[in-house]
Amino acid sequence: MIGKTKEDKAVKQDILKKHTLEGVISLNKDTFYRVGTVPCIAVFTAGEPHPADKIAKFINFEDDGFEVKKHLGLVETERAKDKRQYLLDCWRGKVADFPSSFMVETTVEDTDEWLHSFYYYNDEIPTEEDFMNSIADYLTFEFNMVTHGKGYLFGQKGGDGNA
Repeated sequence: MIGKTKEDKAVKQDILKKHTLEGVISLNKDTFYRVGTVPCIAVFTAGEPHPADKIAKFINFEDDGFEVKKHLGLVETERAKDKRQYLLDCWRGKVADFPSSFMVETTVEDTDEWLHSFYYYNDEIPTEEDFMNSIADYLTFEFNMVTHGKGYLFGQKGGDGNA
């Protein structure tokens, strides 16, 4: 799905010449518990070349309602059925106001990564509180660096605050 190597890119190009990518669903990293891979499902219409203007769906389904329980592995919670239905409703176009953190619809090329994370951008406007917290975190970091003699990171020589 990522296709970083020359061979991977060639495979993706060949796939789109012959098949239409409808979308990709990124799954819970624990779907195959203890295997160490992030699984996904790619959905294609076989035998039809991918049109350049085709809109594909990229879904982040990491929060699928399943949780890892000690000594049991991956276990379905009471939320799983509703989450699965929401996924299907979005996929089928029954939900139009889905957040981009869940699904992104866009055109795709063989040079792109075929994963939600490649297309997702955080479109939420930060609150004033978020901004103030970020400023406070930065000032705390800078103060810590200066007091530990790393003021040069901020254009200061030594820790004395003289540039």
